[in-house]
Amino acid sequence: MRPTLLVPVLSFLVSSACGGSGGDDGGPTGGGVQPTIPPARSGHAMAYDPVRRVVLMFGGSGSATFGDLWSWNGTRWTRLATSGAQPSARDDAILVFDDTRQRLVLFGGRSGQTLLSDTWEWDGSAWSQKTGTGPEARLHAVGAFDAQRSVVRIYGGVGSDDVPRTDTWEWNGTTWSRVSTAGPADQGANQMAYDAGRQRTMLSLFARTQPNADRTYPSGLWEWNGSAWAAVAGAGPMFSPVQPMTTLGAAGGLLLVDGGALQGTFSTWAWQNGAWSRVSTAGPSLRNGHAVAYDAARNRVVLFGGFRSGQDFNDTWEWNGSAWTQVTPQ
Repeated sequence: MRPTLLVPVLSFLVSSACGGSGGDDGGPTGGGVQPTIPPARSGHAMAYDPVRRVVLMFGGSGSATFGDLWSWNGTRWTRLATSGAQPSARDDAILVFDDTRQRLVLFGGRSGQTLLSDTWEWDGSAWSQKTGTGPEARLHAVGAFDAQRSVVRIYGGVGSDDVPRTDTWEWNGTTWSRVSTAGPADQGANQMAYDAGRQRTMLSLFARTQPNADRTYPSGLWEWNGSAWAAVAGAGPMFSPVQPMTTLGAAGGLLLVDGGALQGTFSTWAWQNGAWSRVSTAGPSLRNGHAVAYDAARNRVVLFGGFRSGQDFNDTWEWNGSAWTQVTPQ
């Protein structure tokens, strides 16, 4: 059965981004050949590894809560890190690749109704847990790697007290530093991604207001200027949070993928040249809790999983800049 999300006691509702919950299921239940397709899930996290030129995926919930790490090379899903120390099973974690240090960074998430605040790194062969004081446990926080400043940055979320957070933290590979306690007022965190064109970390937020008739919320875009978040001119897409967003690589720009499960329309939005435009209403079936990542080697945005009406998905889709195509893993 699906877990109940911690929901802020405010005048807005955040859509569930997680699928069904069970016991920890970080590995296979028996011997033999590893499955070529990850189990169906939602609430998982994805990031691109430029060193190995693969998309990485961790965790999520489906028939169980997962603690598994997978890679996608455009053809095949491969299970990684099946032995040694590993992060516990969880959903709603932050997963960011540190390009400078060539490490995959995992922060927090949720196991059942327990919020987590641990930090782990994957060096390409093994996980290691990092110690020290960092951000408190929280749900729905967002993060990205700032290539200009060579730090992993995270923002916001909801604490165990159901109160939204507006603090900003940075991880330099050794320590966490809180660089700001102030954030945009009356805004909820949706997603964060780095825009290489602007050389800024971009923060997608939704207004904490009553939703529209179709259960969507107004959104806006903010950028980190080195010391604070500054609003970017122009209104953003109307969507039901939370929806994934990713970079569009060296050319600059962002892609927000609205699964449309509540309002009934799957929409792909691109932010380029300072403005949002809806570039497609065709693609995967309606869903929430899906994840996306930009594959720089193949110039594709990869989408995996999600859920709707009690059904979790394990389908793989790719966006080539103009259309979505479902991919059958080898």
